[in-house]
Amino acid sequence: MRSIVSFCQPCNTDVVYVDDFPQTHSSSPQPYPLSLDPASYAQEQTFVLNASGAGAAYNMPWIVDFKGKFNEDAMIRALDLVVKREQPLRTVLRLNPTPSMRSEGTVQQRVLPLVESRNCWELSIHEAFTYEEAIDILEKEQDYIFDLTETPISRLHIVNISPNRHVVMCNSHHAHHDTGSVVTYRRHVMDAYIAISRDEKVDMPNKEAVFDYLAYAVWQRQTLTSRGASYQSQLAYWKGELDGARALTFPKDPTANTHGGPSGGMVTLRLEPDIANKWKQCLSSHGCTPFMGGMTLLHIILSRWFNEKDIVSGAAIANRDPHPSYSDRVRLCCLV
Repeated sequence: MRSIVSFCQPCNTDVVYVDDFPQTHSSSPQPYPLSLDPASYAQEQTFVLNASGAGAAYNMPWIVDFKGKFNEDAMIRALDLVVKREQPLRTVLRLNPTPSMRSEGTVQQRVLPLVESRNCWELSIHEAFTYEEAIDILEKEQDYIFDLTETPISRLHIVNISPNRHVVMCNSHHAHHDTGSVVTYRRHVMDAYIAISRDEKVDMPNKEAVFDYLAYAVWQRQTLTSRGASYQSQLAYWKGELDGARALTFPKDPTANTHGGPSGGMVTLRLEPDIANKWKQCLSSHGCTPFMGGMTLLHIILSRWFNEKDIVSGAAIANRDPHPSYSDRVRLCCLV
């Protein structure tokens, strides 16, 4: 199957990685109001999906359950500190009304200045009698529809159950960060919360590293629209690899959603520990990750269903290389 080979077959060209982009951009230090700059391709895609009625499907909340003493003021200050530090958490998006070049993109972004950080997130405080009631409150928040052209960008909910039990949830949209950043976002807020609660200095990770997301977006568009030798070589490679691929027509489910929208479902399969360990050993012996193994199994099944030797599928790549400028930052650098 070509799909299996593609996991190990590198593109025989010079690939440009994120750490090659410049670390500064002329528009970022300007006073408010800032000029609009091109959005990254990932921002553009999620913006279009949101505008197309994706609803809350791309919300990315994180939750912390506090048992014991809780410092509400420290939580508020911690979140505001992280929002000030991370450009994507102060970014609003809008359609570009007059794009004259592909490098400008159809979607633009504006990073709000530090003095506007408090307007970038919204606070709601709730009272609940039980943990289950608190979860009900937070589940409703997961259905919130973000307007990516306006603030708030993050929504902080604090649910007080008792003097010694509190649940905190922060909700934001995929247009502002990837899945990996959810953990980073939560960890940075919690690290700052603990330090502030102890009246200690907040030591943010990689504080000496500067990651300018505006510069990244501009660099990405200029790199991929320059039509240079590297771009042409990669384009030719993938055209050859995908030549002859056809779309698969899946049988329709008569009980499927007939109203459109992002509604869907998830099926979870739990492997017995013995089987799971053997599976991990098999992958490790072949130098494969669990993702590669899972995709290979999926392709084998699809190949049998459709009697096709070549199965082509796409996946988003987080692009979270361990570079000091962005490995521990809240951002959206995924490639689709």
